[in-house]
Amino acid sequence: MNEPSIQFIDDRHVRLLHDFHIDNPVKYIIHKGFVTDGASTPWFVWLLGWTPFEGKTLPCAVVHDYLCQTQAVPRWYADRIFLALLLENNVGVFKCAIYYVGVRLGATGRLIKNLLK
Repeated sequence: MNEPSIQFIDDRHVRLLHDFHIDNPVKYIIHKGFVTDGASTPWFVWLLGWTPFEGKTLPCAVVHDYLCQTQAVPRWYADRIFLALLLENNVGVFKCAIYYVGVRLGATGRLIKNLLK
C-alpha cells in the first residue's frame, strides 16, 4: 500500500498534499486537502511508542478517517476496514489488535457522549 503525501498542520493533524487512492476491494479516492488526525489512539498506545502518523498505519488511518467523516459506511464497518487494511499492510497482529480496540473504544465513547446530550 502506498503512503499518502502529507503536510503537518499542527502536532495532531495532517493534510493530504495529493489525492490518495485505495483499491481494496472497493476503490476510494481521498482528495487532496483532506485533514486527518492519523490513528486516533488512546494515551496508552502512545506509551508503547506508536504515534498516530506511523508509516504503515497512516494510510489505513487516512481511509478510516475518511469513511468516518463522510459517513460513507457505518462506523463499525469503517473500523473493520481499518483492521483489514492494517493486516494487509503487514502491521503486526498484536499492534492491529491494539489499534482496533482503540477505534472501537473511541466509537463507544462517542456513542455514550451523544446519548448523554
